Amino acid sequence: MQQPRGDNGVAGRQGPLDVADLGVPPWGGRAIKWGIAGVVLIFLIIALTWARGVYTNLLWFDNLGYVDVFKKILITKIWLFFAGAGVFAVLAAPNIWLVFRATKSHIPSTLTPEAYHLVRRFLGAIAGLVVFIASIAFGAATGARWETILQYINATPFTKLDADTGALIPLLDPIFNKGIDFFVFTLPLLGFVRGWFLGAAIVTLLFVLGLYVLLLGLRERGIVIPQSVKIHVASIGALLFIVIAVGHWLGRYELLYSSQGLVYGVGYTDETARMTTRAILAFVALASGGLIFSGAFVQGYRLMAGAVGLWIVMAILVGGLYPSLIQRFQVEPNEYEKEHQ
Repeated sequence: MQQPRGDNGVAGRQGPLDVADLGVPPWGGRAIKWGIAGVVLIFLIIALTWARGVYTNLLWFDNLGYVDVFKKILITKIWLFFAGAGVFAVLAAPNIWLVFRATKSHIPSTLTPEAYHLVRRFLGAIAGLVVFIASIAFGAATGARWETILQYINATPFTKLDADTGALIPLLDPIFNKGIDFFVFTLPLLGFVRGWFLGAAIVTLLFVLGLYVLLLGLRERGIVIPQSVKIHVASIGALLFIVIAVGHWLGRYELLYSSQGLVYGVGYTDETARMTTRAILAFVALASGGLIFSGAFVQGYRLMAGAVGLWIVMAILVGGLYPSLIQRFQVEPNEYEKEHQ
């Protein structure tokens, strides 16, 4: 027997939900206003706390006679914050817009067009708030690395005096034949940029997937994924793997800071195994990214899943297991002799 529908309920309703079925309770408007006021108050408290800290540090540095140094650091932190927040917003906002554009005409049978429009407006407001908060977080993370940025901007080459000519020549490392200034100033910056874009890509991908699930999951018979949605998600996934590939490649240079093994720096296992495996993983990650993007144009999701699985398996076997076996069976039995070679 069909269950009767109440004044505000939807039990037993056979047709799509209308706007009236999604109505806000009488106290809903006040709750939203108080919620917005609470968010503004939290940001105001954070801003006042930050301003108090800045003023205290300004007095301290002024007393020490280094107020110009403090101003340089403060200005750098501020423009880095806005740069980081702006770049993330530029990356995330167009993807959110693409989500709503791709699902605009896919009205679920469970909702009327008016109700679906209301749901989209609500999710759009939530999406804007999340992007705003995430932009602040990524901006703060960028500003916190002011020292790395300033070191790179004011980098100077490491040189030594040539005994024969009396000229200054660059000081190079014996492994990669690169200038020492690359490892001191450039590599930390590249590592930070790579980590920043990796985090931004992951957050954007998760947010985009969540919005697609919410907007397309309103259908009665499960989620129907259009071709444009697959291409969009696959594009972000491919870019994510490109960033991962860059991380693997930079990891080769980071081995100069390795503390594994008997000596600090590049050890036997690093030179014979890890350098090669990280280069291999970089190409595997690039190939996985290409396969993920290609998977958007074929039926099913096996190619995408296989691409991710390929990278995971290679990372475990080539990136983890193989160097461990070299260290365990070739190096550890006579580690001093191996590291001395």
